[in-house]
Amino acid sequence: LENGEWIINGCKAFITNSGIDICGFSVVCAITGQQESGKKEFSSIIVPRDVPGYVVGRRLSKLGAPAGDCGEIYLENCRVPQENLLGKQGKGAAQFLVALELGRIGIAASSVGMARGCYELALKYARERVAFGKPIFEHQAVQFRLVDMAMNIEVARLVTYKAAQLRDDGKPFAKEASMAKLFASEAALKSAEDVMRIFAGYSFDIETQASRFYRDAVVLVTGEGTSDIQRMVIARHLAKEAV
Repeated sequence: LENGEWIINGCKAFITNSGIDICGFSVVCAITGQQESGKKEFSSIIVPRDVPGYVVGRRLSKLGAPAGDCGEIYLENCRVPQENLLGKQGKGAAQFLVALELGRIGIAASSVGMARGCYELALKYARERVAFGKPIFEHQAVQFRLVDMAMNIEVARLVTYKAAQLRDDGKPFAKEASMAKLFASEAALKSAEDVMRIFAGYSFDIETQASRFYRDAVVLVTGEGTSDIQRMVIARHLAKEAV
């Protein structure tokens, strides 16, 4: 902070909508000082896109979800007014964590939808595809995959609903949000793998919906915190409950 302005330097990667016209500004979680404990102090600051030094970097070429823009932002001596502080100074990390917790419910819901899409595609194909004189749905190995997909969808939907209901009721939901995100995203990825296996050789055609599901499912286990991060969050909550 200098003469009533924040001077911001740094770069951010994997930023959604960083390089498209609808992006008017970014909310940056920046280091603005040091806490009494010695830890870094983070604050949320609004940085308009037209500020000198705001540089849009390369747009990432992603494995899946091509419709969503994702890229890099470079901030080179960006100066913004002190009043661009969002909320209170030093509360930036807490603000972003709240956003992440809510976002995990959203990712869980998206994962349920993707898992359902995989299941419906696989079931339709299994009924139509004939091998060894009968629809492959009649083969037990295929049935078992479809059963697991259907079962995981139901469980993922229920745990997602529970997390969302807790949030709507104003109750703590961080643990349940992580559980929902973890289980649902892994279920979506497993369903995408299963539909690939049911389609067999045809799944390698990049134009098929099966291969698209497989590519898109990868981002669900990564966004809003990887599966390992969700396990760490859940473990911390379990440790508190055990005290």
